[in-house]
Parts: sequence; C-alpha cells; structure tokens
Amino acid sequence: MKRALLYRLGLGSLSLGISLAAGVSIVQMQSAPTQMSSAWQSQEVHLQNDLLTQENAALSKRVANLEYELTVSEERRFAQEQEFVLWQNVISGLDPQGVLRAAGLLDKIDPEQDATEMPPAPDPLALQASELGVSLNNLMVAEGIHSLDLLEAGRMQAGRMGPVVFRMLDDRGRLVGSISAKSIHMEASVTARTVTMILIDGRETHGGFGTPFDLRRIPFNFVDPWPWIEAMPGLFPDFQAGQATPSGIDDGNWELEPLRERLNKLLRQDSINGYYKIKHIDGVLKSKLRGLHLVEYSPAGLSTRHIFADTGTISLGDRGATILLEDGASMRGDEKTAFLRGRFQIYLPKADQDQWKAKPLPGLSEAAE
Repeated sequence: MKRALLYRLGLGSLSLGISLAAGVSIVQMQSAPTQMSSAWQSQEVHLQNDLLTQENAALSKRVANLEYELTVSEERRFAQEQEFVLWQNVISGLDPQGVLRAAGLLDKIDPEQDATEMPPAPDPLALQASELGVSLNNLMVAEGIHSLDLLEAGRMQAGRMGPVVFRMLDDRGRLVGSISAKSIHMEASVTARTVTMILIDGRETHGGFGTPFDLRRIPFNFVDPWPWIEAMPGLFPDFQAGQATPSGIDDGNWELEPLRERLNKLLRQDSINGYYKIKHIDGVLKSKLRGLHLVEYSPAGLSTRHIFADTGTISLGDRGATILLEDGASMRGDEKTAFLRGRFQIYLPKADQDQWKAKPLPGLSEAAE
C-alpha cells in the first residue's frame, strides 16, 4: 500500500512539474512578441522625430533665406527711390545757361532773347516745408517713433505740407514699405496727450504692391503735444489762430467746481444705458469747456472707459442734449484711441431741455453771478 501511495504521489508531482514548466514557457512565448512590438514602436517614434527635426531645420533655413532676399530687394528698391529723388533734385537745380553752354547750343539762341536771366530764387514755401520735415523727423525720433522716416516734404500750402514721401521701417530699422500722400497736417489733444498725423489722398506700398487711401490717420499716443505745436505751428491749423495755449484755457467767468456738479446732475438724468461723469474741467473759454476728463459708466455703475478732450460744446437740438467733444482720445484699460476725425459726440435723447436751459451752462446761458 505504501509503495502504491508513493508511486501515485510521485506521478502527481511529476505531472504538476511538467504543467508548471509548460505554463512558464507559454507565458514567455506570449510576452516576447509584445516586447518586440514596443521596441519597434519606440524606434519608429525616434525616426519620425528625426525626420520632423530635419524638416523644421530645412524650413527655418528657407525662411531665413527668403527674409534675406526680401531685405535685399527692399533695400535695392529704396536705393533706386533715393537715386530718383536725387536725380530730380539735380535736374531742378541745373543752370539752363550752363547746360546750353556745355552742349554748344548757347550761340544758337536768338540774341534778342534775354540770355542774362537769373535762375529762379528758391521757393520759400518749399524751404519752409523742408525745415518742418526735419523737425517732424527729430520729434518722432525723440518720442521713440522709429517706424516712419520722412524723405520728401514738398511745400507748404494753406496749413498743409506736401506732396510727402515716408519710408516705413520695422523694429530693426529695415525697410518694409513706403507711404506717399498729396498732403499732411497735424491734430493734437493736449488733454489726451495725443498727436495725430493726417495724410490725404495717398498710397501705402509693401513689397511692390500699393494700396491707395483717401484719408489715413496715424496717432502718436502718450506724447506731449506742445513741443510738436511749437516746432511746427504751420501744420496745426487748429492752433494757428491762438485757439489754445498752455495757459490760455480759462476766461475766469465761470466757477468750475459748481459748473462740474451741475453738469454731472444733468448727465445722470439719462442713465438707462449707462451715464457719463465729468471728473475734471480745466476751464471755460468763449463758451467752450476746456481740458475735459470724463468717465463712462455702465448701467450697473462700473466704469467702462475714460475720455479726454481739449474742448467740449453744449447744444440743444429738437430733442435731448448734446456735448460735442473735440481733439481728444478715449481709453479702455491701457488702449488709447484717438477720436475719429477728431470728434466724439455724447447725445442724451431723454434729457429734459427745460432743466438744461434753467441751469447756468456755457453756450446756453450767461455765467452765474
């Protein structure tokens, strides 16, 4: 019995050993393809990364070559433009008598003609424009404005200068285009600290392709306008007649703080879609508010933007009330935007005209005693 029992136990152990060995072999055979597949996938990913790296390097080199070619092309075109301008200046400065004498044609001129005629004197309007052009370039450089450079100033004509030609530069001083215009003049807002250059009837060119325009406004924000006005008074028609000076903004006929409070009470009457509040008035001159700072509020009382203007005019139409702001800018956050065509209109359609007429207000009534 014992021998039979030991024999059976031996056979069972042998069968169990064989089964375990077979199981381990099967597991190893099943895991081997998985390991080989992972290795192939890893190698494929590395190959794809290498290919992408090579393609990016090739594209970067291509972009650098194209940028260089564009720079060379623009510089060559600019040099040709300079040569053309220089040639025009040389031709306009030639002495006709000297040219005829050099060509041997002076003797063939009718002696009855006046051969002693002096060359024309320099055009004073052209000289004035040239001086203003130098001042404009110096002011732009002083304010850190390096994207524009005036090449040709033309001549002065009724508060405007032209025709003008600017070259456009990128942040590294490379030529990127040009702007030409029939004339330019300037606008300024002392309160908003903004100077705006207005170009009339011109063309902007990039890479040989031009885009015409009727009017183009180029604002220079966060600048003190007075150095510009003093250096180029002929280009600021609004300031030529002494309409504004650093000190001449108040005639002393109005008490400014009571006036500001009266206006704010009237402005709050029409507040369904929001309202305006005047924070500061520099003065009143010839029935116009001067040096205004207003804040626009939402219906919930949250400020949405600040508005700065050199002048404000109050008027009453068929209905409601209007405050016309001129020469200024509005600010939302850090973004400043000059008034479109120099004007910003606050219209209050539900304003009670009787109350506006009953209050002492510049342009509507005499100053309060």
